[in-house]
Amino acid sequence: MLGALLRCKAWTPGFRWRRVWSAHCLATVGAVLFVMSVGCSPTPRSPVALDESAKQGEVIATKYEHQLIRRPGASTEDGKVYVVIEGKKHWVTHAEWIQAHGYKWPDDVKQIPASDLDAIPSGPPIEDSK
Repeated sequence: MLGALLRCKAWTPGFRWRRVWSAHCLATVGAVLFVMSVGCSPTPRSPVALDESAKQGEVIATKYEHQLIRRPGASTEDGKVYVVIEGKKHWVTHAEWIQAHGYKWPDDVKQIPASDLDAIPSGPPIEDSK
């Protein structure tokens, strides 16, 4: 498989880039491997930046723990309601679950910035109605 890797057009000193099929790129810096989707990027996020992003998501998730949240807007995606449990957002697919767990619809649903919602790691959807 390594023989099938082709050199990417984008190159940055210190990084070794490889295109896998035409949809992914691999970059290695020492023992760290970066995987980029949909073409190559000459400036991958460093492991430190990824770690800081994860920490920021944890801080935001803590702020909304055990709350019903959604982002503003009128699209189908904007209308999805999530509950944050143990630092992860879970899409609540049945309104009955909300009432069965002591929440009031729609009073307990908080609109939060889309950037906050995106920063919270996703967990599996809650598909139970009770």
